[in-house]
Amino acid sequence: MTHHEEAQEAVSDALALLPAVQAIGGEAVEPLIKKLIHKLHTAESHLKASICLNPVQLAERWNLTTATLDNQRANGSGPLFFKPGGRGKRGGKNLYRISDVEAYEQENTFNSTTQVQYRGAR
Repeated sequence: MTHHEEAQEAVSDALALLPAVQAIGGEAVEPLIKKLIHKLHTAESHLKASICLNPVQLAERWNLTTATLDNQRANGSGPLFFKPGGRGKRGGKNLYRISDVEAYEQENTFNSTTQVQYRGAR
């Protein structure tokens, strides 16, 4: 089953719970709401796993040049990427999973310039 199909199934399961939640009401609703939230989080994670950005889209998102992303790929300093068609001149285009991009953004989020300087000293 693809990530998209798994996401659709999780959303369908979550929506199927809504009539039961509405019918019960009161304190008995809490476990069903938790289950509903879990199903929606599952759907979200499957959808994110299937969404990819190409270098132009990522460069626009981060207000960078594609040359900067090329350099990051070459020296391993950027987010994870993959080539669906393999390596070489006839290989696939570079793609970035949105989940990897968001993880990279989270890892590179700081409260102060001191944190950035400290991290760079490692």
